[in-house]
Amino acid sequence: MAIGYGKINNVMVRTYASLLQIELPNIRSAGAMSLDIGEDRILLDTRSKVYYMDIYLPYNLVQPECGAQFDKRTKILTVTMPVQPKASV
Repeated sequence: MAIGYGKINNVMVRTYASLLQIELPNIRSAGAMSLDIGEDRILLDTRSKVYYMDIYLPYNLVQPECGAQFDKRTKILTVTMPVQPKASV
C-alpha cells in the first residue's frame, strides 16, 4: 500500500501505510545490513558497502510501528511503514 490522496466517486480516499520492497541480490542475511527508519527518512547501508540508500519521504512515519523483514530466499527486504495521520485543522 502506498500513501495517496484522491477521490473515487466523490469519496475522499487515503491510505495509511507504505510498503517498500528492495532487492538485494548480493546480501546473504539481515545481519549484513543496517536499516534506520526516521520520522521522514529511510537509510539503508550494508557492511560490504555494495548497497546504500538514503530516501526522504514527503510524509511522516509512525516509527515505533515500522518493521522490516529480509527474505534470504528471494533476497528482498520488505519494509512496512505506517504513515502519521495529518493533524486536523
